[in-house]
Amino acid sequence: MRKLKLTKGLPLALAALSLAGVVVSGYLTWQALITPVGACPLVLSGFFGCSAVLSSQYARIGDMPTALFGLVWFIVAVALSLGIPRNRRLIVALLAWSVVGLVGVAGLVYIELFIVGAICPFCAAAHLLGLAVFGLAVLLWKRKRGQRSSMSRAS
Repeated sequence: MRKLKLTKGLPLALAALSLAGVVVSGYLTWQALITPVGACPLVLSGFFGCSAVLSSQYARIGDMPTALFGLVWFIVAVALSLGIPRNRRLIVALLAWSVVGLVGVAGLVYIELFIVGAICPFCAAAHLLGLAVFGLAVLLWKRKRGQRSSMSRAS
């Protein structure tokens, strides 16, 4: 019974983490659209200076800020998370969407660490939120599979 309660709370936790990601990615997108290229809201330099990241060629894809893609990813994650209580099949969709996010995070972290040589704290926050969404999506998917197999054994 305790497992079932935790499973019911996971979609809300996923939605909350995704909403936090909307805020962080939304802020980065807004910053990229209204400030000069590379302007960092934090006065940091060196390895944790986000100016190097935000002014790199990887900060935009075409004319769009890279953060905009994160914003869209988190908005879809919120919608999927909120839909799970009404449609359990969305768990698989959220898991697949989380894998897409994981690939994006891996690529962006690689670029920050090994190509640009700096970490943007705001970007890192969005990356960590994306990883947390992935982790909870995996947990929710495993719980769903466990409930299904225990139901088939009971039949």
